[in-house]
Amino acid sequence: MICHNFTEIDFRDVRTLFLPGSPKNFLKKTLEKNSIFHLHIPKTGGTFLTDVFTKTNLTFHNPSHRKCNAKIPLYPDPTDSVPRPGLFQDQKGFGESLRISIVRNPFEWLVSYYFHHHGIPGLFFDEVKGVGGIRGIYPTFDSFIEAYCDEEKYWPKGLSEFRRFYPFQIFDEAGNCQAHFIFKNANNRELIRAITFTTVAYGYSLRNYPVEVLEALDTKSNVSVAKKKDYREYYSLSQIDMLNRKWKEILGVFGYDFEGSSDAQFIIDGQNLRYSFKENKLWKNNDN
Repeated sequence: MICHNFTEIDFRDVRTLFLPGSPKNFLKKTLEKNSIFHLHIPKTGGTFLTDVFTKTNLTFHNPSHRKCNAKIPLYPDPTDSVPRPGLFQDQKGFGESLRISIVRNPFEWLVSYYFHHHGIPGLFFDEVKGVGGIRGIYPTFDSFIEAYCDEEKYWPKGLSEFRRFYPFQIFDEAGNCQAHFIFKNANNRELIRAITFTTVAYGYSLRNYPVEVLEALDTKSNVSVAKKKDYREYYSLSQIDMLNRKWKEILGVFGYDFEGSSDAQFIIDGQNLRYSFKENKLWKNNDN
């Protein structure tokens, strides 16, 4: 935990945590924990978050791309074809840390998913492995969307849950969300706000941010190099309609529509979320 001699200005910064868009229990839960554990969902901005938090002096655990439900297959690994054995729950820091995850507008996420590249020239280029390998099966975005919406079409077994509900990795077998809080990401604006609020809660003064942290906040990383346009330009009206139907619940619960955020939320209380793997259904527990 960082210790500062807070001034009245610093306390005013902390009070901004209670602005609309952040859960009422966010500060209380944060102050109970001395470390942070990131449940990394691929293509949501997790690399950016990691770059920022590793520049702070907070204890930060980042065991990438695992899952919370042992019954769900996750191979090949969804981003780099390297299997990640074990559950998030088995990793160092899980039990004692503030657990956070990131979600992204599904329409934007799907474009990034399709155009993902491993980043190493020649590696796995001709093999159908990981997210980037999906282009070896569906060479056009249109054919990919058709398969994504039609479960009768072929899809790699280890990536099957991504076609149903992409944040499945943060829910355990009973359907309980294992992230205390979920940060929303829309072109990094909401994510930067959530990260900033978290560091303030842990004692950083906005007036005296370390230069390396500010530099990390100003850097966009892990961009899909094959993606050449704004994500909205890839979709037809019929595809938008199909995906709105497919994602009706996730869009409503996470507060997104085709254009971006549809509400003022930028931090979601994960402890209120439930998911049924059997029915592929997401809901807020207080709505059930």
